[in-house]
Amino acid sequence: AGASGGGLWGLYLRFLETNPILSKAITASVLNGIGDLLCQTVVEKSDKINLRRLAIFATMGFVMIGPVLHYWYGFNQAMISAPGLKGGLMRMAVDQVFFAPVFVAACFSTLFTLEGKPQDIPDKLKSDLKPAVFANWKLWVPAQTINFVFVPPPLRVAFSSCVSLLWNVYLSFASNNTINTVIP
Repeated sequence: AGASGGGLWGLYLRFLETNPILSKAITASVLNGIGDLLCQTVVEKSDKINLRRLAIFATMGFVMIGPVLHYWYGFNQAMISAPGLKGGLMRMAVDQVFFAPVFVAACFSTLFTLEGKPQDIPDKLKSDLKPAVFANWKLWVPAQTINFVFVPPPLRVAFSSCVSLLWNVYLSFASNNTINTVIP
């Protein structure tokens, strides 16, 4: 990424080079929190901000999303070293086919656990995992194609965290909706 340049961006790049996991955790935390805040104020049009929910989303970004994506993207890059468009498309395919469904399930499970509702996880996954993964693909297939083809590896978590603003609005809304009854 190169930490040349001044200002806030230069400071961020230097922090990213010296503390990659912490910088990615903070980035994911802040943008997760903003995503939930947007969901509460714009989508749900809530008069009162649910600070506990906001804290849960921010915490999830810090302890799970930033660090997990740091290691996953590093593993994915090492596993598929092909350069250019071919390599980027291969990394995106592996990311979306194998990692995304597990990660979406992990996000729902983590949110429900942090909200004190772990007993609802199986029903939530049965009801909403498939539609959430399909919604994930609509946003993340093009986003991850851009990420894995054009974005330097050290900035991929930051790029994903920026795109996540949209995804986190959806995830916040989907995870806080009532569980639909699944008919077998």
